[in-house]
Amino acid sequence: MSTSLGSFDKATAVERSGPGRYVARVDPVWDGPGAPLGGVGAATILRAMIAEFAASDFAPRSVTVHFSQALVHGPAEIEVQTLRRGRHLATVQAHAVQEGVLRCAALATFGQPFPETAAWEAEPPAAPSPEESAEVDLPAEQVPHTQHLRFRPVFGPPPGPVLARFASRVSREGYWDEDGELWSGDRQLLAQSRQLRLLRPLAES
Repeated sequence: MSTSLGSFDKATAVERSGPGRYVARVDPVWDGPGAPLGGVGAATILRAMIAEFAASDFAPRSVTVHFSQALVHGPAEIEVQTLRRGRHLATVQAHAVQEGVLRCAALATFGQPFPETAAWEAEPPAAPSPEESAEVDLPAEQVPHTQHLRFRPVFGPPPGPVLARFASRVSREGYWDEDGELWSGDRQLLAQSRQLRLLRPLAES
């Protein structure tokens, strides 16, 4: 899939409003099915954390986001606090509030690169190039964020667009796990994600 970077950057933009405080806006054009897309909300919060930590030699290494309530369209206030800052690692937390209600909390680890004593990576599966893969049209009126993406059902890292692969191993009692990977065209693993999701009929959302 490929994205319109300008649109995503605009949807996840934050503005500093005071020490440790930022404002953002939840835009309906990046909604998931029936609600604002959690990943876009997480990206917005992470941008506030990066802006507050403001250290170019530290990069976010892991981010955990818990949604106590669903985000809603409109302004959001994000409060960021650095809990610990060491020589090589730091812990940063953030809370997003809308309409006086805590919507989500995030905890992130920032770290400098360490010398590699050993390195390994997962191998991406083989896949045809985007030009060899048929594009799939998804109903943007039901899932608005798909209007910004181009989907091709393949597995592997094609050159150019970023490849996304998501897999689930277990679904029970309305909950299911989701493991995600993002691959670059030159076979580099860009990011991984893991989340526990609710499985509901689309009409109920």
